Amino acid sequence: MTETATDSRGRWQAGVALALGAVVAGVAFASTALFFSALVGLVYSGYTLLGSPPDPRLHVTRAVEPRATTPGERTTVTTTVESVGDEVLADVRVHDQPPAELQVVSGATRAAASLAPGETLTVEYELETRRGTHEFGDVTTVVYGLSGDAGRRTVHEQAASVSCFAPFDALKLAPQTGPGTGQVETDTGGIGLEFFATREYRSSDPSSRIDWNRYAATGELSTVTYRESHAATVVLLVDGRHRVRRAGDEPTAAALCGYAAVRAGEALLDDHNSVGAVALGGESDHPAVEVDGSISSPSRDGDDAVTVLGYCRPDRGREQSLRIRSLLAAELDVEVSDVGGGVSGSDAAVGSSTDSYVEPTPGTSGVVDWLRERLDDHAQVVFVSPLLDREAVRFVTRLESVGHTVTVVSPQVTTTARPGTTVSHLRRALRVRSLRRDQQVRLVDWSPDDPLGTAARRAHAGWEQ
Repeated sequence: MTETATDSRGRWQAGVALALGAVVAGVAFASTALFFSALVGLVYSGYTLLGSPPDPRLHVTRAVEPRATTPGERTTVTTTVESVGDEVLADVRVHDQPPAELQVVSGATRAAASLAPGETLTVEYELETRRGTHEFGDVTTVVYGLSGDAGRRTVHEQAASVSCFAPFDALKLAPQTGPGTGQVETDTGGIGLEFFATREYRSSDPSSRIDWNRYAATGELSTVTYRESHAATVVLLVDGRHRVRRAGDEPTAAALCGYAAVRAGEALLDDHNSVGAVALGGESDHPAVEVDGSISSPSRDGDDAVTVLGYCRPDRGREQSLRIRSLLAAELDVEVSDVGGGVSGSDAAVGSSTDSYVEPTPGTSGVVDWLRERLDDHAQVVFVSPLLDREAVRFVTRLESVGHTVTVVSPQVTTTARPGTTVSHLRRALRVRSLRRDQQVRLVDWSPDDPLGTAARRAHAGWEQ
């Protein structure tokens, strides 16, 4: 918090000048009338001294609710200024600084009042949110004395932000599930909600499952079965090897992968699935793309360029989401601050960000073999990667070959701004096409210009055709 006294408004300077002029004239001309007229100016001067700005003691708080929204939703900001000193403050003015990118749709960011000790002044307004994370500025207070001629300005640092992201309901999984109840539809008939088939009646079947319409028409007993929905075990395989970006002010590929992994993981956890995560690091065979779009010399290629940086075994619940966030922050230096809040020191109670493990043999084959030892046969893999090199495709191929269904979520970080980046863009497009058409892999091709949920829904529609 910094504090500076404001300049005087000068509203009483005319009275001071009049008083001094009258005194000089009264002495010079021995005029009693002029001398007594100086009393008027002296009254002005005394009032100015009486109204000098006090030394205020103010406590400022800001509340933002909700702190996480969807586009177009409103968030309410309440900033409270409390007088914690012993003086009566005749004129207190407060100005809150909302994010520059957001529009104030109701209320006001400024207010003024006089405050006795213990009294409060509240500023309340609503913002219409848009995609992204938006930071608030400081809160400024100005306290004037009785004369209102001079005030004391105080800048209160109040760090706060509001995050706005499009809704991401779920990532539709393949029907490879475990025994638990969940939201993944299977090709198995049993207890559920959606009609699946009819079968021959068994004496142990409850009467509520008998197809009474068929019995009335044919006199034959049959039993209705419904499509079962089971829970899945999912491992998020997060490719953090790439630090490239489309432009200098945009997130890196690793940051986008981390964001997509957290959003997908939270949606899967909300559907009662068991979710784990693996952070991948190492070198890439993709040329390093600088911020200005130029291309440097390529890194080495080879199957030993990938390794596991951290592992969070599959689990359920809100705490698991925090563990996954913590893993990405610790191993990939990726902080995800959006819906549900970010990871901080207060999250230590949920457990370590990574589980102890024996490091695998470096390379795609070694990592996949290491992963197989830790996963059930029915576990699925969500591979989050920008698909910037051949190793990414090898991961998908290898995982599919050992029986694990793979869903790919791929942020688009290549551009056609320069000849070199155009080549990278075309190569990635060929990898996407190969995975989709040749290997029949479920793939979400996500441009960061669009909400992740929109890309997922577009991909879901293609999978169902």
